[in-house]
Amino acid sequence: MRLFITNQRQTMRGLVALIVALSGSVIASAGDGLAPASEAPDKTKHDVGIDQKRGDKIPLDLSFTDENGNEVSLNDCIGGKPSILIMAYYRCPVLCGEVLAGVLDAAKNLKTFTIGKEFNVVTVSFDPKEAPELALAKKRHFVNEYGRKEADFGWKFLTTKNKKNIDQLAAAVGFRYEYDKSIKEYNHASGIMIITPEGIISQYMPGIDYMRNDDGSMPEEKSKHLREALTNAGDGKIGDWSERIFLTCFRYSPHTGKYTANVKFIVQCGGVLTLLVIGVGLIRELRRSKNRRVKEMAENTAETKTEMDRAI
Repeated sequence: MRLFITNQRQTMRGLVALIVALSGSVIASAGDGLAPASEAPDKTKHDVGIDQKRGDKIPLDLSFTDENGNEVSLNDCIGGKPSILIMAYYRCPVLCGEVLAGVLDAAKNLKTFTIGKEFNVVTVSFDPKEAPELALAKKRHFVNEYGRKEADFGWKFLTTKNKKNIDQLAAAVGFRYEYDKSIKEYNHASGIMIITPEGIISQYMPGIDYMRNDDGSMPEEKSKHLREALTNAGDGKIGDWSERIFLTCFRYSPHTGKYTANVKFIVQCGGVLTLLVIGVGLIRELRRSKNRRVKEMAENTAETKTEMDRAI
């Protein structure tokens, strides 16, 4: 009996060690947000992604320069309304323009919500070399394309030469980017943040298309997801975990400008799940085996006692 218990304990210890080791590797790889090594030309410098900080408050007192050269704070730009925050830079050759175009398309399809009335949009350049003149050119393009005059007041395009302010805001919203000296451009992820009127991060919307469902289909109400996100932010609600799952299960590659399946993470999750199922089955079998052994020992003891009684 003692040998059986010892073997049982050793088996359980081995199982627990395997689960801990595999779970640790999953946690280590789950939140890096980086491309596979085969896609990264420089493996030593990559630090790009979005770390969700829903429920945190952004520093509303940070000052920037708007497209007209006026100093404004983030609080001035949000103006007590639910807002979309976009981290971008205006010289970006591809991705930032796609993000801005995605916001534009989604906003144009909001029939009962107008930029400057029901919500605001704040675009912040993370390139300290960019000037208000460039921001103004971007604003004119997107506001004209939007076609509603209220956006002239509600969609801000900000710059600043103060890199500390940029870094402080980027850190507050979990936006990790880097400057690639080899191509003289920035590597960064794509996505927008939905902010409450009080400056609380309510939700993240990843990618560049803010209208489609998770399966790629278009909902009957084209901007349903953005409308719901802004409504929730207006009510002070914090978004669900769906976007966290997206950013965990998918990696962003700044070299391809796309999100790809985080195969390693998915496989490891499947491995942990399989191991847990096997572990539960093993524990049940060990318990059954123990119960059978105890029952057999009890029966043997009873038989021995009976034989002794007969002998007497």
